Amino acid sequence: MHALYVFSVWLHILAATVWIGGMLFLVLVIVPWLRRGGSSDAAVFLRETGERFRNVGWACFVILAITGTSNLWARGVRLSDFTRAEWLQSPFGKMVIVKLSAFLLVLLVSAAHDFVVG
Repeated sequence: MHALYVFSVWLHILAATVWIGGMLFLVLVIVPWLRRGGSSDAAVFLRETGERFRNVGWACFVILAITGTSNLWARGVRLSDFTRAEWLQSPFGKMVIVKLSAFLLVLLVSAAHDFVVG
């Protein structure tokens, strides 16, 4: 069981790293490089790169949701804990709520960007 938990944590960190690293690479490397070049193909390149990374990003979200749930379960957290005031007020409970809220916010913003704004 411990090896499975360690693998789940590793996979969780890997998915977060791939997603955040990919976003930073697009924003800090690709976009400035394309703006400096002035090529007419820049918009096409950026759109195609973004569309390809979209699949990677959504795969990372799925992995983060599955491994995050698995990691909480392995640590003894159950769904009923989210209704218990003493758990919600604990430092661990507060941290879980903050991370879960941030994850849901990023998920909503990403969905709006990918499926509404484009």
